[in-house]
Amino acid sequence: MALDPRIICNHIISASLRDDRPVTNLAIQKLLYLTHAHHLMRHDLPLVTGHFEAWQFGPVMPAIYKELKPFGRHAINRLFEDVDLFSGEVRPLPGIDDPIVLELLDEVLFHYKKFSAGQLVDVTHATDGPWHYVWHKSRTDPFADRRISDMITRSRFGNLKRSV
Repeated sequence: MALDPRIICNHIISASLRDDRPVTNLAIQKLLYLTHAHHLMRHDLPLVTGHFEAWQFGPVMPAIYKELKPFGRHAINRLFEDVDLFSGEVRPLPGIDDPIVLELLDEVLFHYKKFSAGQLVDVTHATDGPWHYVWHKSRTDPFADRRISDMITRSRFGNLKRSV
């Protein structure tokens, strides 16, 4: 079952705070996408709900971008919370209890944690990778969608991995 992307982001933010390696909105977008893509390739199932779009600086999940936009280029220093729409009560989001997801997150973060946000952009911009395909198609076809579907990620993620 796909997870709320804020839960995955909370894990990334917690790891960045613990390791004293600040993460920005730009970097978290790439890490979220890379984790989702790796999960998709290994298990043929999406990791998170929602969708990614091809934006100028790589894959972006618009809902996450919107929530993190107030941080601008600064490090994210707080976790996402859940707000009850009826009562307004604010509660912490649950943690990740799936050992397979935790192991994957740890692997992805171990591999990419030393990359700057700019380097993560370069990784996701790999020629013929998912972002590259959707971005260039949307620039030449006025009716093309900028959504990076799971099908496109599955078929083109191998090109991204070769660029790393």
